[in-house]
Amino acid sequence: PVIKATTIANIANPNVSGVLEITPGVISTPIKSG
Repeated sequence: PVIKATTIANIANPNVSGVLEITPGVISTPIKSG
């Protein structure tokens, strides 16, 4: 899988985490705020 730059952004901004979860083959950070 390819790690997108957005995934890195998800680490810094957990609020936007989960967006890449709908994209197959992409590693998305499971980190979420609250």
